[in-house]
Amino acid sequence: MIKNVVFDLGNVLLTFKPMEYLKSKLNDDKLAEKIYNIIFKSDEWIMLDNGVIKTEEATEKFCMRMRNKENIIKDVMNDWHNLLKPIDENIQILNDLKEKGYKIYILSNFHDIAFDNVYKKYDFFKDADGIVISAKIKCIKLEKEMFGSLIDTYKIKYEESIFIDDVKENVDMASSLGMDTIHLEDYKKLKEKLNLKGFL
Repeated sequence: MIKNVVFDLGNVLLTFKPMEYLKSKLNDDKLAEKIYNIIFKSDEWIMLDNGVIKTEEATEKFCMRMRNKENIIKDVMNDWHNLLKPIDENIQILNDLKEKGYKIYILSNFHDIAFDNVYKKYDFFKDADGIVISAKIKCIKLEKEMFGSLIDTYKIKYEESIFIDDVKENVDMASSLGMDTIHLEDYKKLKEKLNLKGFL
C-alpha cells in the first residue's frame, strides 16, 4: 500500500526550460545554444548538483570557455533560478494528495544556493513532510544513496512510496530499489498518470 508520494522538482513541480529562458533573455538563438552547452550541459553543472563545487568556481570555469561573453555568463549564473516557476496545476495535485492523507516528500538534484532561493520564494515547500536535496547531501539520484537518505531520514519504506520524475534514469533507479514510479515526460499529464494508478 502506497503511503508516500515523492516528487522531483524540475519539470514536475517547477518549470525548468533553460534553453527557452536563454533564448528569451539573449534574443540570439545561436548565442543561447552556446551558453546552454557551456553552462547547463557541463560537468560543473552536475558537480553543482552534487555539492562538490561552489557557484563562484563553476562560473569562473564557464567564463574561461567563452572569455568574450563573461558578463553574459555571470548574469545567467546570477539569474537562472528565476526560470524556476511553480507549475500551479501540479502544486494543486500535491495539495490534493496531502488532503487524502498521503505523506509528501521532495527528492531533487539541485544546487545549494538555487534551492535556498526557491525554498524561500514558494510556499508549497512548507507542505512537504520531508525534503532531500542533492547538493545538501553530496550525492545525486543516479546514486542509490540519495534515495537511501530519504528512506533513512524520514523512516519510510521503499515499497510504500511512489516516485515521480521527468528523467528516465532516475525513475529506473527508484524502481530498482522497490519504489512504484511515474516517468513524467510531460508535466501536464501528472493528474492523468496518477489517476491511472488510482491516486486521484
